Amino acid sequence: MRFPPPTLLVALCHSQQQAQQVQERLAAWLAPRGLTFNQDKTTVVHLDDGLDFLGFGVRRYRGKLLIKPSKAAIRRVKKRLAEEMRRLRGSNVQAVLATVVPIVRGWSAFYRGVVSKQVFTSLDDHMWRLTYKWATYTHPNKPRSWVIARYYGRFHPARHDRWKFKSLHRCRWRSGSGSSSAFLRCSRNDLTASINAASGV
Repeated sequence: MRFPPPTLLVALCHSQQQAQQVQERLAAWLAPRGLTFNQDKTTVVHLDDGLDFLGFGVRRYRGKLLIKPSKAAIRRVKKRLAEEMRRLRGSNVQAVLATVVPIVRGWSAFYRGVVSKQVFTSLDDHMWRLTYKWATYTHPNKPRSWVIARYYGRFHPARHDRWKFKSLHRCRWRSGSGSSSAFLRCSRNDLTASINAASGV
């Protein structure tokens, strides 16, 4: 006999009484199929208190329902990035970028459709601390000014973020010669979330 994988359901209701009725109706529908609710994981909560669902936090703030990356998801990605940066000690900057950039790009793309601007900015700050710690560990005898000049700077002349972590200090954009790669900032990937939050979607 094959059993279906665990299924997660969220039902938004107008009242606690309605939520309990929906739960009873779903339980009656599942019973003939040999399925039951996991009572340890089935709860009725108020939207003002919020709930986590598949990595998203759903909560009502001052009468407006907002969906954000959950706190648990934020902790997981920060822990993973910290572990990767520790593992990359002794590696060159190209290896760091090749490992970390896909993680940040994928995570920010997954959450860019919800309200995530503050979370992305916090993750950018977290990654700056990790990369700076990696750089100072790689060059323990170099002064702070040397480390900053070696690994940070403006990656694109049209942008003013001079704290970009990158593989080359000087990027020859005008001549087209030379190549460089820089760390992706999460906050550059929050366009959809910013538009949704501003428009009240």
